Order: sequence, then C-alpha cells, then structure tokens
Amino acid sequence: RTEASTAASGAAAWNAIDLGCGRGRDCVWLAQRGWSVVGVDNQTAFLTSLASFAERVAPGRVRCELRDLKKVAFDSSLLQPPPLLVNVSRFMSRALLDAVVDSIPTGCVLAVHHFTREAVSLKSGRPIKRGNEDECGLEPGELRARYSQILDEVLLDEVHVSADGRALCSFAARKTSATLLR
Repeated sequence: RTEASTAASGAAAWNAIDLGCGRGRDCVWLAQRGWSVVGVDNQTAFLTSLASFAERVAPGRVRCELRDLKKVAFDSSLLQPPPLLVNVSRFMSRALLDAVVDSIPTGCVLAVHHFTREAVSLKSGRPIKRGNEDECGLEPGELRARYSQILDEVLLDEVHVSADGRALCSFAARKTSATLLR
C-alpha cells in the first residue's frame, strides 16, 4: 500500500529508514524493491549481519547506523535525505514515535507493526514489557488516536494474528501537513 501510494505521489527519491531494524529483514525487502534504506539498531552483531546480507542481495542500497534509540534523544539528522517511509516493526517507544512524528517531512509515511498489550512473550508467557508504559504493547487504534492531528491520511490501522498466535497492531499513515504534535 505504501509503494502504490508513494508511486502515485510522483516522488523521485524512494528513501526509507527502519528504526530498531534488528537483522534487517524489512530493510532488505525494501532495498530489493528499489528503496534506499537506513537501518538503525543498537546491536552491532545485527547490523553486521544486515550489512553483509544487504550487500549480497541489494548492493549499495542499505546503510547501517548504530544507535540506541531508547537511550539517546532522537536525532533528526537520521532523516537525511528525507525519507518517504519510516518503518518501526516490533520495536516500541512511544517517546521515540512522538519525536519521529514531529520530525518526519510532509509526505512521509510512518509504518508501525507491534504487538498488542495482550500479546505474550514466547519465553516467559507474560505480556510483553508489561511494566513499562512507554514500551508496552499497543491498544487497537491507539496510534490513530495519538497521531490523527499530524498523520492525517491513515492508510492502514488493523490488528492481525501472527503465525505463532500473537496479535499485532499494524498502522501506516502519511503526514500531509507541517503540523506538530507538541
């Protein structure tokens, strides 16, 4: 949906950033489809793996940035060149999302894919990050409600169940004006 919407906009540069990219599955998927992607994570081993794989399957399309996005304030220089897509998958920090939403350029799509509050850890059987309000799972419709004044073109807002039986919220919306959250 993001690609079709972006293609229709006539945008020339297909730049994306994946925050909390892990080993970079989404980075590589986008790069194989012609996007230039910046993958950001705090794990050196993950980024090394991503860089190696990306160079084999999509040479020159993925750049890796080592940053701990939960410990350091969001640096809007990561959004250069301006992205058409910011992807955040299975990584949650509401404070980070607030900073990203305020920083992304007009026309950019924010795509978030994360567990619901009821989803349980496969290791412990308990709700994921249940004690930390900033990092816990999402409520259905939470991001639409939180960002509707800024990300005013909602492309996707739904809950689905993964192959392992856990519910995930999927949200994608475009920023169409220069409105700020704060």
